Order: sequence, then structure tokens, then C-alpha cells
Amino acid sequence: MMLEEAEARLKDVRMPAYYRRYQQDILKKVHENYQHALKARRRGIDAADIVEPKIAYDLADRVAKMHEIEIADRLRALLAATTKEKAALKIAEEIAAGEYGSGDLKTRLDNAVRVSLAVVTEGVTIAPLQGISDVTIKNNADGSQYLSVAFAGPIRSAGGTEAALTMLIADHVRKVAGLAKYIANSFDDETGRFVEELRIYEREVMGFQFKVLDEDVIKCISNLPVELDGVDTDPVEVVGHKSMRRITTDRVRGGALRVMNDGLIGRSRKLLKIVETLKLDGWGWLQDLKGAIQTGDDDAAQHRMSEVITGRPVLSMAKKIGGFRLRYGRCFNTGFATVGIHPAVPALLNYAIVAGTQIKMDMPGKASTIALVDTLEAPIVRLDDGRVMPVHTVEQAEKVRLKVAKILYLGDMLISYGDFLENNAQLPPASYVEEIWAQQLRSKLQTTTADVDRAKLAHLAENPLIPPSIEEAFAISKLGLPLHPKYSFYWDTISLDETLYLKDRLADEMPHDARLKDILERLGVAHSITNDRIRPENDQIIPLKKLLGGPAVEARDALEFVSKSSGVLVMTKFASTIAVRVGRPEKAAERKMKPPVHVLFPVGPKGGATRDILKACKEDSFYTEIANRYCDNCKMVSIGTHCRTCGASTMLRNLCIQCRGQVEEGEKCARCGKEGRTFSSVSYPLKAAIEQARKKLGVVPTEPFKGVKSLMSRHRSAEPLEKGILRQKHGLHAFKDGTIRFDATNEPLTHFKPKWIAVSIEKLQEMGYTRDYTGKELTSPEQIVELMMQDVIIPRDAAQHLVNTAKFIDEELAKLYELEPFYNISSVDDLAGHLVVG
Repeated sequence: MMLEEAEARLKDVRMPAYYRRYQQDILKKVHENYQHALKARRRGIDAADIVEPKIAYDLADRVAKMHEIEIADRLRALLAATTKEKAALKIAEEIAAGEYGSGDLKTRLDNAVRVSLAVVTEGVTIAPLQGISDVTIKNNADGSQYLSVAFAGPIRSAGGTEAALTMLIADHVRKVAGLAKYIANSFDDETGRFVEELRIYEREVMGFQFKVLDEDVIKCISNLPVELDGVDTDPVEVVGHKSMRRITTDRVRGGALRVMNDGLIGRSRKLLKIVETLKLDGWGWLQDLKGAIQTGDDDAAQHRMSEVITGRPVLSMAKKIGGFRLRYGRCFNTGFATVGIHPAVPALLNYAIVAGTQIKMDMPGKASTIALVDTLEAPIVRLDDGRVMPVHTVEQAEKVRLKVAKILYLGDMLISYGDFLENNAQLPPASYVEEIWAQQLRSKLQTTTADVDRAKLAHLAENPLIPPSIEEAFAISKLGLPLHPKYSFYWDTISLDETLYLKDRLADEMPHDARLKDILERLGVAHSITNDRIRPENDQIIPLKKLLGGPAVEARDALEFVSKSSGVLVMTKFASTIAVRVGRPEKAAERKMKPPVHVLFPVGPKGGATRDILKACKEDSFYTEIANRYCDNCKMVSIGTHCRTCGASTMLRNLCIQCRGQVEEGEKCARCGKEGRTFSSVSYPLKAAIEQARKKLGVVPTEPFKGVKSLMSRHRSAEPLEKGILRQKHGLHAFKDGTIRFDATNEPLTHFKPKWIAVSIEKLQEMGYTRDYTGKELTSPEQIVELMMQDVIIPRDAAQHLVNTAKFIDEELAKLYELEPFYNISSVDDLAGHLVVG
């Protein structure tokens, strides 16, 4: 897309002036990056003279350019007028009807299904291109024609609901095309094949998100109006349902199984709502599936907790005292499946989890990522000397962690309401926390006529994290409010008998009684052991005396007793706990192939175990499987689109695999009837190429200079050796698509303080950060600033990796492409403001 077109579209979007400047700056930089890359590609050194990534402005653009169909304007209008799902259905209908090209029916239906999946996945996954293997028209036993959709492994990236929605839309376009329904078991026991295949896949390959019943599988396949098919994904075969007429492989089809198990059956309730919204008929049978609900939420949660991997511990169990306490809410670094814990917890757990660790949970979804939030309830520990104390800071945790005998309470786990909504999960009871108390105080101030210090109470209501004093808390409770949670303790973890036992013995100093100490520990009362006596901390003994100092009363449990006896309403502080185990440790490191390589150049067996190109070039002759790209002038093999010797354009030839004669694309050799290929095993002047690269760069490669054993791309296109030499110089490696990558966990962030990210105020102002979140001018590193929507804050290791990558690119541009350097970066501080792809 041209810069002018993008800026013109931006004018139609409503946004603040500072955001408009921000977006225009990004567009300008994207254009500059693209144009510089295009200049380099036009030098003809690479196997393609274009820049492969296409610039798209919005969802409509992405989908249109992904499938090369002129539907952007129409899709944009549909998306503006209706929901994403309805837009996908309508555009699929129009494509199938032939409104965007005059291809044959199969091509139109194929495009319709792929485009609809691209719309519902927002054009950001590979599922529409690689997750759908084929869309074909087949015959039932009665001769009627039906539609078949074959899925491949990458359909997993689409998600269960979106993949299943593809089948709904495929059925709709089937009707538009006038095709009959798919009739299961027309030739063979296809329902039985799916049952056997599913169980073998679960047993020998991997499990699915949902556990489904055999009868649901049979009912699902029997009722599908469109055939659910797939390519084989794993080298595991079925036993009893081989050599079937309409299922062309005896191996398991992971893509098709995933669509059925985690989509059609596993999310049948969600699909029914979509069916109702889109007004589709023929899918009412979904409501009859027993396994449509995740085989019991408790069972699913227990299943996730049971899949424990060595070295990835279980940290908390549901309904167990001491586990992570559920707290609803969101901090600026949580939400979108990222949950918050107190920053002291990682140190106390010997860093089994840190910020960025993936965890498996029993609610609200399958997994989340850890973030640290210092305003949550702190963990409580018992030390070796018997002392019980909350740990409020990381420094305090580091100081005591080697002395911790037991972690009594892990503290809060902050989970946003949106995560429960997204997962359609029930909201468990919430513990009584400071922000609820502050809301109730705010409401009480609007209705009470009591003579109170309204300014003081208003201050407490507006600042829920600043607790009242003990005396203030109990005085405020006389207004009819529950006691502030700071002074409530975990009464719901002890019995009524234990409450009476504590009441009878409560004093500033108490005998070191094992039962008494256990009660105090479960209550979360901070105390120490001195001269074999239990001494509660001052801010703990006072509220305890106030709550237990009243008369004995009739009550059903501890909470009711202390509320009645003290005349102060005490709320539950331990309502729900979250089951948590470590899933995948936080990972922030360069993405490498296994084994790591410097350049995508096929070295074959002559490179040895290390695939060393320098070792291979010592051989007298060197043959490698590479693209059939030649220079007609020099009669030499070429890697790039232009000859490095004479500068002439090179041609990629489709040659017969037997006689090496020219073969037209899609045809067979006229002479010997064999197929043609765009690659072959040829003699390549490797030693000369290495020497030429060394002279051009002025850099000497060192052993091992690693290539790949063979290429796997369609045309077997290799990279210029110079790229590998420069990667080796800068300590970098190539990924399988030729990119240089850095893996890091993606977490949400809405606000930050400049002091946290080591970027100067001047640089932030230059990037558009001129005011803090309250609108005040940005002058201090302590101010809180809203993070712009396209900006990211990266780990320092990632920043250094990007510096090395920028230096590699600049040297590559200057020495290989003979162009001006682009980045001119010398340190991490120079990175701020540059574009990254993530």
C-alpha cells in the first residue's frame, strides 16, 4: 500500500490528535523500511526480487492480500455494518456465487471457505493458508455431489471455535452452490474410523483440550452436512479401519480430529449460539451432544493438574488452605490471560515462577502468564524459629527465604473479569478485599446522616490501598460496614471449637501450645516465639482482642461467632483458591534451529555432523541439491535473480528429472514423460564462492561455519553465503525461513514509569510521550505514562540481540547490497523508536 493511501484512510478514523501523529509516524517509518528493503532486493542477490511481506492497513486488507482476491472494499463495508461472523458468512456466499472472479466451482468454494476462516481469525494466523489442505467436491454412494473440507495440522492456530465455524460456513456455501449433503458411511464405516482414530491419537500422539464420548463422535460425523477430512499429520496408523474409499490415508489426521474434538463437539454450546445468531439451519443436532460441555469443569481442572511434568511443580490446589486466593481485578500489566501475583512469591518459591512464566490453572481458562503486582495481599510464611510474618517486599523475601520453614499463604492471584467472560467460566465467590470495602464506604457516605469526618472517610474511599488505623476501622464498622479486611483474619479456615479455644487463651503472651500455634497460623496472625511463649504482633493482638473480647454467643461457625460476639460484621477472607502448576518456564532467548545454522545453504553429508561449510569446501568436488537457476551468459548456477558475475537476469527452470529437458509448469516432459522439478543436484563451486564472499566482505569465516543438510522449500532456494558469514561475525543464527528471531513471552502492559525502562524523558517526548496519564506534562521519571498501542517494552537481552541484528543488517546493506546503512545503531539506547515485527 502506498503511503498516501494509508494516510488517507487514517483520516476517517476518529482518534486524539497525539494518536494521529503517532500513527502517521508509524506509517512513515513502515514506508521507509519497505522502500529500503525493496532497493536491496532489486539488486538481484536473493532468490526473489520482491519484498515478500505485504503491507495491509486493516483486516479487510489482510484478508484480500492473503488470498489475492479483490474483496477489500466490500469486506470493509460488511465489517463496518455487522459482526465479524456475519461478514465472513456473507463474503463467503458472494465468493461462492462467483461475484469476485469466474473460476470453476471448486476454486470458488475453496476461496470462500479460506476467506471466511481468515475473517474470523482476523487474518493473523496461518490457518486459512496451511490449516485447510483442500476443499473438494466428491460423490456420495447415490451419485449426489457434496462438499469436503480437508484440514491439516496448522488449523490448531485458528482455535477450536473458529475452526468449527469454518464447517458452518462451508455448509452455507454448499447450499449456495446447490450441492447435496455429505452422507456418512456411504461406502465404509467412517464414523467408526473417526472413533478409532481419535483414541489412537490421544493415546500415541497427544491429548486434546476436551474429552469427548464415542457416541458423540458417531453422532457428529453422522450429522455433518459437509465431509470433515484431513491429511495425515503423524506416522501413526489406525488398525481396524484401513484402505477406505473416501479416506485416502491410514494414518491419523490430527487437523480433522482437532476440528471435531475441540471444535464441533467440545464447543457445541458456543456453536449453537453462533448458529442461532447467523440463522443457519441443519445444525440443531449439536444440542444433543452429551460431551459438548467440557466433561465437567472439575474433571477438566483436575486433569490439567494431573499432567505434572518433572521440574514443573504444582504450586497451589483448589479449595486448599494456603493456596493462591482469587482476587478479581486488573493491574496495568495483567489481563488477556495474564494474572498477577505478589512480587515476593517468586523469591519464596526459589524462582520456580517469575514474570513471564506460563502456568496451568483450573480457572478461568487452561493457562495464563505470570505478572507481578505489589499491591496484592502479601504471602505469609513461618520461619525456622517459629516466627510467622507477612513478606511485603522482594528485599524482605530474599532476606528470609533460606529461613522459611513453610509458606502458610501464597497471597492473592489477580484475575480480570474479562478472562472469565472470554472463557465463559462461572465466577466463583470473591474474598472480601480492600477495594470492595472502599466501594461500600463510598456508598455509605452518600446515605449516612451520622456525624463523621467526611473528608477523612472520602480519602479512604478514594484510596483503597491506604488502610485505616485499627481504631478507625472498628469505628467505621459501626456505620454498618464490614470490618476492614486488613484486620479480618482468615476466620473461615478454623472451626468454631478452635475459635473458642483461642478466645479462652488469648493474651499478649500465650503458652507455646501446638494447637494454639496452628490456629494462629491458619488465621494468618503474625507472631514470634520468645522464651517458649507466643507473642502476637501489636497490630494483630488488638483486633484479635476486639473480635474475641465479647460474650460467648450461639453460632454455626467461626465467622458468625466473631461477628455476633464483637458486634462487627466480619466477612470471609478465604473464599476461593486457584489450582496452579508451572506450565512452561519464562523464555527470552534467540530462536534457533536445531542444530543452529548461520546460513540456509545445503551442505549435504560433506559438512559432517556439524554441517560445516568450510569443511565441505575442502573436498575436490561438491554437489548439492539447489534451485535450477542459471545465467545463460555465464552458463553457471546462480542463487540470486541476477548473475553475480555478469549482472544478467537469471531464470528458474523446471527441468525433467530424467533428461533435464525444459518442462512447462504443471506438464510432463514431452520426451520421456517424467515430471519436471525446479531443483536438482548440481556441481557447485563452493570453494570459489567462499573465497569470493570473503573478499567482498573483508571477513574471514571460522569453523564451524554452519549450513543445513538440505533445503525443504518448494524451489530449494539457498541464501548467499555472505549472509551466513556476517551472521557468524555478529553472533546470530538463521531460522528456517531466513529470518533472525528472538523469542519472548508476550504480556499486556497499558502504563509504565520512565524509570522502569531506562529511556530518557527527552527520548520519550521525541517519541510522542509528552504527558502522563492525568494529562500533566511529562517531566519526571516517576510519572505514570500510558503506553501507546503499537509500542512494546522488551527485555534487555532482547534489546542487545536487536542491536546485533541491526549491525548485521547495516553491514549486509553496505557490503553485500552496496547500499547505505539503515539503522546506524551502536548501543541499546539507540533502539527506542525503531520498528520491530512481533
